[in-house]
Amino acid sequence: MELQVTLPNPITFGDEAFHTGMARYIAKEKDYPGWVTIEGTEAGRNHFGKPPLLHLLEAGFFLIFGFNETIVKILLPFISLLTALAIYILVKKIYDDKIAFIAAIVFISIPSVATYAVTFYTEGLVTFYFALSVLLFIYSLKTENKKYLFLTGMFVAFAFLTEVSSVNLIIFILLAALYDFTRSNFQISRYAILFTAFIIVTSGFFVRNLSVYHAPECYLPFTNKIFDTSGCDYGNTIREQKYQYQAITAGGGSDQSVYGMGITNFLDFAYGNIWLVVLGVFGGIVISLYRRDVTSILLLLISFTFIIYFNFTTSRAEDAARNLLAWTPIFGVLTGIYFGRLYELLQSYQKYIALVIFIVVILLAYQNLTPKLDVMKQVKQFSQAFFEACDWVRNNLPNDVLLSTVWVHRAAYSCERPVVGNPPDIFLSKDLELIKKDAKSVGITHLFIQKFSLSNEAISERYEIDSVLFFEGHNETFVKVYENGPPLQQCIQQGGCDGNIIYEIKF
Repeated sequence: MELQVTLPNPITFGDEAFHTGMARYIAKEKDYPGWVTIEGTEAGRNHFGKPPLLHLLEAGFFLIFGFNETIVKILLPFISLLTALAIYILVKKIYDDKIAFIAAIVFISIPSVATYAVTFYTEGLVTFYFALSVLLFIYSLKTENKKYLFLTGMFVAFAFLTEVSSVNLIIFILLAALYDFTRSNFQISRYAILFTAFIIVTSGFFVRNLSVYHAPECYLPFTNKIFDTSGCDYGNTIREQKYQYQAITAGGGSDQSVYGMGITNFLDFAYGNIWLVVLGVFGGIVISLYRRDVTSILLLLISFTFIIYFNFTTSRAEDAARNLLAWTPIFGVLTGIYFGRLYELLQSYQKYIALVIFIVVILLAYQNLTPKLDVMKQVKQFSQAFFEACDWVRNNLPNDVLLSTVWVHRAAYSCERPVVGNPPDIFLSKDLELIKKDAKSVGITHLFIQKFSLSNEAISERYEIDSVLFFEGHNETFVKVYENGPPLQQCIQQGGCDGNIIYEIKF
């Protein structure tokens, strides 16, 4: 079902064009760069201190099979399926096959899981490693088998090398160690094994960062308290601006904060039917509090880290759902525990009536999944005229041009030329000399404007109509080298249209 969304649609949503573009660069150049090479200029780029695993995974496939978008479009849905399979196998070992089946079905049907199975972000991969880390750790303490602790350490490291927010796994393990310390059979060697594996796997990443940035990490908030992270700043591509945009595009829907959207609406947006996941998680927590055995306590501790991290992610609902995705396997397990217990209660009265539990779970899961995939089919679509314009750029403009546009990631990936954002001095000032001075200082050679992003307001995610008309009126400086879609005036009159304009700046 997820492939029906990914295969027909382009790679353009959010950051997926950035991730795929950097993986393509790594495979082509056989280099993991210190700086974002597909965006910005030599005068200033963002550091590329991101955890490398997703980019290296994609680049590895490109090296073997050559660059092909189909690889990317299959990869994340396949990882989502692997995560569900891992949940089933490990939960079956920890509990039983009924809980395992429900946990896997619930996980795969959670709307936010479906979203990031069809969009190519790091969160889908980190969820896979997060699930393996937590469930293997629980199984290792339950069985007191140390070999699983080494595997846990490796998967915690893989999670960290995919997304730095996986530091929550280390917090979870430290909390578990405190709990374990209260038990009579506490062994520090367990945690020594785990952290040894973590250090072995991550050491190369930290050494590389120390070599390039003179700091082991550029993203974690506490790093700059210990290390000098000034090496993480290559410099600003855009010089200090005299003009400023009024605001970003007014938020609505998932652009709102979690509390602005409303908690119940957020839960429905991220986790779907309240009678499946939300009720199931609540019931699973209550049962775990009642049981208070090793596995129950560990599930409660990892749920506690969710509550802590949730408080740092509420400013935008869509980001919260994405940043909290890693806990969805745990929600699947808790839901499995709850419905598994209901099954046992019904089975004690009538064996066949108990099967209704599985039917209800499957129906609710299907109801959760299909509407989200229908929405994502629409979300994943993008302007065909944009890709036509990028085809023209690739075929007609030299490699050393620098495009300026609102749609930075999409243009960098699809046009395969260096791209920067839209400096306000260029797009707001209507001062010819200031525009030329600013463009020359940055190295901007072309303005790549999308007609579907025109606005009467001076906001950073749109092009002010008056500014575009200013470019049109000074065609000796802004030479229109390409246009598709309806004429600009017609587009303005009808309140927007599909199409693009590319201006070459003559200094």
